[in-house]
Amino acid sequence: MLYIFLLLFSLSAQADWRSISASDFSLPPPPMVGSPEDIQDLEGVLRAQAERGRRDCDFGKEHFEFNFESLYSGVLRPGEIQKAAPLIDDLFEITGRIHGEFKSRYRRNRPFVADSRVKPCLNRPGNYSYPSGHALFGMASSCILERIFPAKYQLLREHGKMIGDYRVGIGVHYPQDVEAGQRIGQQLCEKLFKDPQFRQEIEAIKLK
Repeated sequence: MLYIFLLLFSLSAQADWRSISASDFSLPPPPMVGSPEDIQDLEGVLRAQAERGRRDCDFGKEHFEFNFESLYSGVLRPGEIQKAAPLIDDLFEITGRIHGEFKSRYRRNRPFVADSRVKPCLNRPGNYSYPSGHALFGMASSCILERIFPAKYQLLREHGKMIGDYRVGIGVHYPQDVEAGQRIGQQLCEKLFKDPQFRQEIEAIKLK
């Protein structure tokens, strides 16, 4: 009986960090439509569109699928992706739940819906804009991956930020969408590393 109790307790503790949701974070609403802040945000999209080069669109094409393997191909080796995948795939589920809840709450239209001058150079997502799911996942995942692969610390940090930043240049997010996603992503990472079970799982991956 004691063994069963300890096993159930262990499984319960392990599931705790995987139950994180949007309710664990505070995110103010996006600018009101037509407000000076909203207009400024749109101008940021148009400015990024005018300045974008092939790099932004090429990055999007190279990492088209919104999943761990696609977003980190070329940065992590296949063996490294396989090593971290069980944990990062769970993180992906968490970030999807968080940005999905906030998007449903705030329902901010994509910039190309709000203004026909915005011309995305990739596919046009059908869901809402605020916050950016790519930015949230990019920031949270890179923050964790740089602990697993410290030799790639700087590369992972820059790449994780790029996963969110390029979404403005290709015309599918406002700057404030990306900033909000990155802010929540950083807070999520900090919250996870306060969880003893999560830290144990990180150490177990590093020892593989």
